[in-house]
Amino acid sequence: MVASLIGALCACSMIAGIIVGHAEKGGGAMSTTLIALLAGVSLFAALCIYVSYRGLRSMSPLKEAAPRDRRNVVTLAVAGALGGVIAIVMLMAGTSPSIFNDDPIPAGYAIALALLIGVPAPLISIYWHLRVADEQEAAAYNKGALLAIYAYWIGAPVWWLLWRGGLLPAPDGIAIYFCTIVAAGVVWLWLKYR
Repeated sequence: MVASLIGALCACSMIAGIIVGHAEKGGGAMSTTLIALLAGVSLFAALCIYVSYRGLRSMSPLKEAAPRDRRNVVTLAVAGALGGVIAIVMLMAGTSPSIFNDDPIPAGYAIALALLIGVPAPLISIYWHLRVADEQEAAAYNKGALLAIYAYWIGAPVWWLLWRGGLLPAPDGIAIYFCTIVAAGVVWLWLKYR
């Protein structure tokens, strides 16, 4: 298990090195050889992570955990893996994975990222809400979402009006998006853990 974790770490370092090296040489579209190399190293990293997971699962309390707890761990792992894939695609596109970066990216990468965010992310969220969350967590999630949409409904037009009055900079869609997420998250955390 330790060897596979070290292998996964080395593979992830190789992926980062390949991407950074490509970016330092001018970036642009990757060659087929480079894409194949990245795919191979990514598969090796995934295999190492899987072997580590199997080893950890065999000796962890997760093996005897309730089905809902196991589904929660798997759902979080899948969501984390999706986030990793999105970051790798952003790096392959030649842009920083910074959430506040507005650099243009090639259309193919933009479509791939839109599909990664627009298809599996909602499916994972719906699955978590319907099959993983218990009643208390679902209630906290629902109330957090409701208050977040209120924050959006009020915050976005207030910012827009103050911008039109020359009192604030132009509204920033990403900032508004993250304020909405933070509002939902804070309410969810408060109701779930208080």
